[in-house]
Amino acid sequence: MSRWRPAMESARLATKEELDLLPESLVALLADRLRELRDNETRMQTVWDTIPDCVKTLSLDGRLQHINAAGLRLMEAESREAALNASVMSLIQADDRPRVADVFRRVAQGETCQIRFRMTGLKGTPRWMEMTAVPLRDEDEQTTAILSICREVTDQVRSEASLRQTLKLLLNAERIGNMGSWSMDLLTNRLEWSEETCRLFGIRKEDFSGTFEDFYARVLPEDRPKLSETIQRSDATGGLLEVEYRIRRPDGTIRWMHERGEVERDDAGRPIRRLGMVMDITERKTAEEALRSSEERFRLLSRATNDAVWDWDLLTNELTWNDGYTAIFGYAGEEIPQVGGACVRLIHPEDGERVWGSLCATIQQGGHSWNAEYRFLRKDGKYAYVVNRAYILRDNQGRAVRVVGGITDLTERKNLEEQLLHSQKLEAIGRLAGGVAHDFNNLLTVISGYTEVLLNMTPLGDAKRSLLTDIQRAAERAASLTRQLLAFGRKQLLMPQVLDLNATIAGIESLIKRLVGEDVVLSLALAPNLDAVRVDAGQLEQAILNLAVNARDAMPHGGRLTISTGAIDLAEDNRYHAPPGRYLTLTIADTGSGIPAAIRDRIFEPFFTTKGPGRGTGLGLPMVFGFVKQSGGFLDFVSEEGQGTQFTITLPAAPPDETQQRVLPNDAVVKGGNETILLVEDEDDVRRISQLTLEAQGYCVLSARDGVEALRVFADSPRPIQLVVTDVVMPNMNGRQLVNHLRRQVPHLKVLFVSGYTDDQLSRHGLAEARGAFLAKPFLPLDLARKVREVLDETDVPAGGVPYGVD
Repeated sequence: MSRWRPAMESARLATKEELDLLPESLVALLADRLRELRDNETRMQTVWDTIPDCVKTLSLDGRLQHINAAGLRLMEAESREAALNASVMSLIQADDRPRVADVFRRVAQGETCQIRFRMTGLKGTPRWMEMTAVPLRDEDEQTTAILSICREVTDQVRSEASLRQTLKLLLNAERIGNMGSWSMDLLTNRLEWSEETCRLFGIRKEDFSGTFEDFYARVLPEDRPKLSETIQRSDATGGLLEVEYRIRRPDGTIRWMHERGEVERDDAGRPIRRLGMVMDITERKTAEEALRSSEERFRLLSRATNDAVWDWDLLTNELTWNDGYTAIFGYAGEEIPQVGGACVRLIHPEDGERVWGSLCATIQQGGHSWNAEYRFLRKDGKYAYVVNRAYILRDNQGRAVRVVGGITDLTERKNLEEQLLHSQKLEAIGRLAGGVAHDFNNLLTVISGYTEVLLNMTPLGDAKRSLLTDIQRAAERAASLTRQLLAFGRKQLLMPQVLDLNATIAGIESLIKRLVGEDVVLSLALAPNLDAVRVDAGQLEQAILNLAVNARDAMPHGGRLTISTGAIDLAEDNRYHAPPGRYLTLTIADTGSGIPAAIRDRIFEPFFTTKGPGRGTGLGLPMVFGFVKQSGGFLDFVSEEGQGTQFTITLPAAPPDETQQRVLPNDAVVKGGNETILLVEDEDDVRRISQLTLEAQGYCVLSARDGVEALRVFADSPRPIQLVVTDVVMPNMNGRQLVNHLRRQVPHLKVLFVSGYTDDQLSRHGLAEARGAFLAKPFLPLDLARKVREVLDETDVPAGGVPYGVD
């Protein structure tokens, strides 16, 4: 080929003048040879035109001499003349011309060269060309021309560029994703790793031998069986290869790898290559282990707490709970909310919008913690008071992704708080009552005493008797109101005595019938052979009457009032948290309108009443409640609107060795006497009416303003003193201190303490340590005379001497 001489380079046509000089035979010979040359050229051109690539010859200075049909198409030339007239270098893009010119120079010097360059056809079409250029030599081996064979590689260049871009993206993806690629020729057992794969294994590419055994040796021994089994299964089934294993790097560190691959097969189905990716998942494994450990701690903590712990995934809206949700609220299985917001329907309607709105606002406004108190519906239909505390977890961009929290049941605490509030109300009322009780009772004692004296001095027909009677009645009501206030505050002075509960009820049966009226049927269901109780008889009767009156008011159109008694034995662990033992029950049930559910929590509040003006003070039930509690008992009630109400008083039974006391009726005739009595009272008005009352009964009365004066009067008395009637709280020396001094001289001296103070105030003055009877202010003159005679007639300290609360 290198020695081929194109016809246009080795032959020249003779001119007409030159032909005329030749012999005719020679001319004929030349003509034949010329025709032969032209035929050869035509045949050669035909051969050139069948070549699909561009074939052309160029002079050593780069001028086009000959070109085939494929070249004309690439140059976009209409004819060979148009192509031969065109400048080859002008068709080459300016950036590539220097390189092409350099190739022509080197070929002219005898080299064979290849080059890629860009050209633009005569019609403006850009193309990528790949050219091989060789020198054409003459017989003297001198380069005379350049033979160029060009092929369009535009599609190939684009494919290669796309492949390079793909490879670049792959390498970047491997680097960014902390992963590498690999391929293994199953026929040669040759394993190829990418640069990133080598980096993941902690080695340089040149340090990897390219064998499966080299890779296998880097896997931890305990993970190799699983790896081998997974590879064998993938080869056998043609399925996806996916496995996790650990490797040891040359520096000794251990890393977790996740590998995915697949088997490539030939047309016959035989495996020929395995391709795949490997990823370093050490951080993920570490995080998973930390998460498992955290979740395990979370589960243990969830079991250890009584709270309902919840976890809300904001990305999936999935909501999960621990067992506390079922324990607190009673829901189980499909009843447990599984998606965020599902529990809002269980929040009390008055709380729902507030609670859900505050949580959403906290999440949206970038908050990290949230809490709310509200009412949550339990499965039994009741609402639990709860506090819900939560923490919002956010990603690096501050977006909320998860909320975890816990719900604490506050129902018991709320109930205790309400009980505490109720107790505080009792205490406040008690303090109020106790603060005025002493002075008020002294005043009432004086008013009632002098009113009774005036009544005794006024003839029956005198008009002034009605005025005095009104004064006496008002004083009695004031005294009753004071007792109710003190009873409500559990500060009243109770005079407990051993009573037959059934006999007490029977004794006031007729009074109850008059109170409730003829349209209410009274039924008694009294259990026989009951133990006795030790309570204040008057307060017990008052409690029964208060409950009966309330029952009557609940049955304006008539009904049935049932009073029943019974006995129960409370075990060690009872609902009242009371000492175990025998207790008596007194139940008062009506068939009235019942107590509305909305006010049941308020019926024991002081001054709370549903009755109209002038019909109730709001102290009846509080008085019953206070009396029962102060007597060591319990008050329960059940009520159903439209069905009626039942109150049950539970009182401790009296010890078997205590005997029931005989109580003198209030209208019994009071016997006087001639004994000497020392009366000690710091209130002048009370002292005068008391002295007047006792002297009217025939007693010799010596009086003193306080304890110090009483000691002097006692010492100077010419007659023996059989009884000391003393106030408890006095200046300089209180009643207990006075009695202690006197009993050093007369050990068995009889004493009657009187006071208008409350039981806790009397306790502070040591009344519990003194032996003697007691009379509470306010009292009527007849009450004082009866109590004095009772104490004088006793052979020992009267039972029911010191009051409840100080005994």
